[in-house]
Amino acid sequence: MEDRIKSKDDQDLRENLRKMTFPEKVDHIWRYYRIPIIIAAAAVIFIVSLSKSILSQKPCVLHADFLNGVTADDTKTEAVTEGFATYAGIDLKKQDVILEGNLYVTQEISQMSYEDMQTHQILMVKMAAKEIDALAADAVTYDYYTEIGAFLDLREVMTEEELAAFEGRIYYADRAYLAKVQQAMEDPNYVRPVLSDEEIRAKTDPALFVMPDPAEMEDPIPVGIMANGLAPMEELGFYPNTVCIIGVTSNGANPENAVKFLQYLLNGQT
Repeated sequence: MEDRIKSKDDQDLRENLRKMTFPEKVDHIWRYYRIPIIIAAAAVIFIVSLSKSILSQKPCVLHADFLNGVTADDTKTEAVTEGFATYAGIDLKKQDVILEGNLYVTQEISQMSYEDMQTHQILMVKMAAKEIDALAADAVTYDYYTEIGAFLDLREVMTEEELAAFEGRIYYADRAYLAKVQQAMEDPNYVRPVLSDEEIRAKTDPALFVMPDPAEMEDPIPVGIMANGLAPMEELGFYPNTVCIIGVTSNGANPENAVKFLQYLLNGQT
């Protein structure tokens, strides 16, 4: 009987969340679940950090998360980790490189569930703790994190020549548009525009995807690199049928190694 009541309550909660706008979902979940979310996120980070510390006893010099990637097997992740370490001159006996692809969220932010909120919260806490140096995601999810200021302007961490090496793969955002969105987000009644299924497919299907044109932007800034088709990414097995963008996080502890990782994706062999 209690199980049936609990199941009915869960269904009612999911239905109510489905009908809420994005701000309403955030307000509801944060109002009623912020303490367990913060505790859970902090606990996850503490446990993971402690485990890594105990297992490796090595400082982490690059942590890259692949959000909505398809988890690769350990042998492939290890091969790319070793390939990057060789490329960047990192001694894995003394330093650690972490590549993670076990987090998933709904691409349409306005339809996210309680589980999606937990994942976003975990990422936010990790970024606040300077634990993520590079973040990859499908283009729809990447746009959301760009809007909240998660990525550096690549011109801040690359020379003009270094950035030019990525010509044809540079993912631009309009700083003027981002400023308007961020200002709008300050309104508690802000509702992020809902993307149709067709719009999502156009931004995630490699056969349909068109790179944003900086010539059509008021103030274009390079915020990421399209990583599809690059040898190390193919080896990892992430984003096999989805457009993938990767960039340098705005609060990472190792931005120089995040840049080297992007360069390794472009030039490296596993």
